[in-house]
Amino acid sequence: MKGNLKILDCTLRDGGYCNNWNFGYHNIKYVIRKLMESKINLIECGILSDSLKSSMDNSIFSSVRQVEEYIEEKANGTDFLMLMNYDEYDVDKLPPAEETILDGIRVAFHKKNMVDAYEVCEKIKERGYKIYPQPMVTNLYSEEELTELIHRSNRLQPEALYIVDSFGAMTESEVERLFAFYNAELDKNISIGFHSHNNLMLSLSNSMMLVKKETTRPLIVDSSVLGMGRGAGNLHTEVLLSSLKDAGEYHVKPIYSIIDQVVGKIKEEHPWGYSGSYFLSAIHHCHPNYAKFLLERGLLTVGEMNEIFMKMDKNKKTIYDETYISEIMKCLEGKR
Repeated sequence: MKGNLKILDCTLRDGGYCNNWNFGYHNIKYVIRKLMESKINLIECGILSDSLKSSMDNSIFSSVRQVEEYIEEKANGTDFLMLMNYDEYDVDKLPPAEETILDGIRVAFHKKNMVDAYEVCEKIKERGYKIYPQPMVTNLYSEEELTELIHRSNRLQPEALYIVDSFGAMTESEVERLFAFYNAELDKNISIGFHSHNNLMLSLSNSMMLVKKETTRPLIVDSSVLGMGRGAGNLHTEVLLSSLKDAGEYHVKPIYSIIDQVVGKIKEEHPWGYSGSYFLSAIHHCHPNYAKFLLERGLLTVGEMNEIFMKMDKNKKTIYDETYISEIMKCLEGKR
């Protein structure tokens, strides 16, 4: 994969689920600057949203132009991105890409919204931005749904189509199956991206399996500093860089500075990482917020959590519903 690999760091976006995106103005500038020094190819600067409150101290943006405040200079070889969740931002507000420093936008969506999400992607592309569709929980797509996804992507011609392991539940064989399906059907000029979560402690091994593929297909692998991210977190940027045999184009020392000055301190106050509950949410293909809810309730054994996940309606598992999980807990407490 040498020469065809790009790394996307999503600390300021996916990591924001840990601290409500409140990194602080100077820390956001510092993280971006150090990621540029490390030669990371794509920097996800934050989340683009109309529903979340934006401020100078967080990495939530209500306008793509706001990010210019945090970027000291544009460097060759670095693209700046934001992610928007489908239906959470009015793309008609987007200025032409040539008028901004932002290079691209990632659009995350569930398969029930695929058709409408691709219409949104088309509007974004028409304004000159590189577009990156993010089909959430990709492993739950049927072969027919994957075929439709790829056909729509071939018509759209995005920069990359992603495999998204939203629940950290994919094994190596599942990732390999999806990659093979994409690689066979997707136009050759479209990159394949991989975004993983570490509920099964497989983010690194799954990513390295893809990196070692003998293919000319461009690959993008997502990571975050110290794996900062909701629940079990993501692939660690510093571990990924250290695991690449030929990583001369990347520099890991600036990542250590981010750990020391920013992310390590946040983790002390807002911890994330592997746990038995997040492991269970993955093997039961449940949204990780269910695991977070159960952890915060306390006094539950891993065995009890397993029983709760087993009793959940399969149609309720993938979209977090606090009322639903609260009712299950009430029933359990009533039997004690």
